[in-house]
This record gives sequence, C-alpha cells and structure tokens, in this order.
Amino acid sequence: MKCSKCNNPINEGQEVCLSCGHILGYESQISKPCTHCNREIPIEYKKCPYCKKKQKYHHRLTSVLVIFLAIGLSSFMLYVLYSPSNTVIETEYKNSCHNYSYEELVRNFNQLEDASVRIVGHVTNVKTTGIINNKIQIELFLEENEHYLIKVNYQNNSNLGIIYGDQIIIYGDYTSLDGNTPFIDARYIEIVEN
Repeated sequence: MKCSKCNNPINEGQEVCLSCGHILGYESQISKPCTHCNREIPIEYKKCPYCKKKQKYHHRLTSVLVIFLAIGLSSFMLYVLYSPSNTVIETEYKNSCHNYSYEELVRNFNQLEDASVRIVGHVTNVKTTGIINNKIQIELFLEENEHYLIKVNYQNNSNLGIIYGDQIIIYGDYTSLDGNTPFIDARYIEIVEN
C-alpha cells in the first residue's frame, strides 16, 4: 500500500503515514486540534491517531451560553457603573410632570393619555389591591373642589403610610378615564407635611 499524499509505502493497519504525517483513509479538509497533543485531526475522529487518546467533547451549547453570560454580565456591570442614580432619575421624572386641572384631565383624555402628571389632593380612601405585591389604590379629591375624584394606583415599595385626610402629591402617568374619574398610575408619592 502507498500513502495517498506522498506516495511512500505504508503497512496495512497503519493510521498515519510515517513519511509525511498524513492521516490515512481521510481526505477531507475539515479538522480540529486534538484535545491532548494539539495536532490537527479529522473533526469526526473520537480518538487521535497520533497520541491514541480519546477526545474530550466540548459542547457548543455550553460555549454559546458562556459567551452570552459574559456579554450579559459585562452589560450589567457597565449599566451599574455608568447609569445615573435613582435619585437623579426620580428628580428628572418629577420635573417632567405637569400640573393639570381636573377639567383638563377629563375633557382632554385623548391628548393627555400617558402624559406625566403632577396632582395635589386630599386622600379620601386607601385600599390594598395586592397583599403580596403591595399595591394600593388611593382615592383623592383635588384641592379646588371636593367633587373632583381621581383614582390612583401605586406600587408601594417604600411602604409609605398613607391615611385618610393626608394631603399628597402624586407624580405619575395618566392611564385611563372612567366616566368623569381619571386614573393615574403613580410612580412617586409625597406626603405634604402640615
């Protein structure tokens, strides 16, 4: 028998040509490095013909997951390092909120839907709508007239104690109108000290 690459004689059962190092019986160009001796071997070989050691399989999925995890962790670290503090975000949001009268809220819902609003009023009712997630619903009357009712949904993460009669300032998004009752999803609430 002769090597198909260098044409030198080879023995039967020989896996590698001793003259040129060609892997016998394999003509494809697709190869990988041996996980032990680092020589190039055919990609489908489970055992290296040079060092005779079994190949360790590296799952591509594991490699992809490690890459995504590294990218995600890097992105998170950059966000933590370079993002503004919550106080700055809160201040910017509060500054973006506009004061609207009750009439403006009711009459102009189509123009004001999802607008950032600032509302000042007195609490007339507080009820918990989610014990686990600490959601509360607040009803308040505006300063100008005790017949102007606004309903507010608030995720009370700060465990703010809001009670009947409190004068509060709501900073939130105008989400819906039910009859003549505007609904606000509050992001921040301040209790006005008397």
